[in-house]
Amino acid sequence: MKQRLMWSIFVFGAAVALVTAQTPTVRVTKGVADKIAIGIEPFGGDASAAQQISSVLASDLVRSDWFNYVAPANAEFIVRGTASGASLNGTVYRRGVSAPVFQKTCGGDGNPRAVAHQMADEIVRQVAQKRGIAQTKIAFIANGSGQKELYVMDYDGANVKRLTNDRVLTVRPRFGPNRSTLVFTSYRGGWPDVYLVRDINAPALVCIASYPGLNTGGAISPDGRKLALVLSRDGNPELYVKDLTNGSLTRLSRTKQAESSPCWSPDGSQICFVSDRAGSPQLYVTPGSGGEARRVTFGGYRTEPDWAAWTASPELPDICFTVRAGRQFQIGAMNSRGGDERMLTGDGHDNEDPTWAPDGRHIVFTKAVNRRKSLYILDAFSGRAIELNRNLSVLGDCFTPAWSR
Repeated sequence: MKQRLMWSIFVFGAAVALVTAQTPTVRVTKGVADKIAIGIEPFGGDASAAQQISSVLASDLVRSDWFNYVAPANAEFIVRGTASGASLNGTVYRRGVSAPVFQKTCGGDGNPRAVAHQMADEIVRQVAQKRGIAQTKIAFIANGSGQKELYVMDYDGANVKRLTNDRVLTVRPRFGPNRSTLVFTSYRGGWPDVYLVRDINAPALVCIASYPGLNTGGAISPDGRKLALVLSRDGNPELYVKDLTNGSLTRLSRTKQAESSPCWSPDGSQICFVSDRAGSPQLYVTPGSGGEARRVTFGGYRTEPDWAAWTASPELPDICFTVRAGRQFQIGAMNSRGGDERMLTGDGHDNEDPTWAPDGRHIVFTKAVNRRKSLYILDAFSGRAIELNRNLSVLGDCFTPAWSR
């Protein structure tokens, strides 16, 4: 069984137009477990575009886990629209109400999938009153080329794009506060340094941390102005914050043990990280500007935390992490506001590397089955986990995913 903390330390670890109308305010009073029945009537317009947009839209709504997709005759909410290859003029109605819930024209630069994703997120926002994930991205590492290279794809596993071809070790990608900025650790310069991709659609790499020794664990703050990271420039791997506007460094930890895997709270005021200062890897929380760290997990083995950017419900935890349970790794979670830990997986396989979706409900993680690592999506409320895209197996083992905010 590999030692997670040592791995983290030493290997690094459209045009859219809104059509307004006098529409009623939607109030859907359902708990997290309840799903809203929704149906899509056949779209008018270009038949080919209509079919593709409708198909992707239906898939997006089901994947959100806020909706049950049903025949329009049985739906509480009904989607109607006119489609072309470049846009969808869509309207959502509530059964028995003549005025539309909302109307929206979505454009995707001729990309029907992008059109569908925009509409799906708008339906989730206005009908379920939650955050959508259909327009998000997932970054991950795959080793099919013989080295660990960085890839990015749509949230549903489509449109896979390779971002690095360095033939060196690349690890731990993390998105910035938008969907195009990405940081990761790479040995492309011969040493573990932290690199920035400002735009995943035009990936040009910028080295933003190359101090003597170890540079890893990069995590950009929610406002995009700071970078939490682990540096060994002073001898021991310690937690630092770098100001990305002026380059100044603030050291947050001073221990004889090892720190790793920082992540930010949603408001950017705190950082959760891993330290073995108590004898085993545990989670700690410290002010992002410096101050005393407090321990938040006790006993066992806890690593790789991720703090949800938004919480879908008080019923759900907001910090997920990897926990060693017996001889396996599983996904655990806790509420930063207090409360007991809960286990989110426990299926007899190794489950690790969790990161939250921006909806505060879903988690992408790595599952190892028959010595093959692949990516899965977990519904933190129901516990349902599904493989993200089996076709990713052509890329080799896929692991350490990161979900854009």
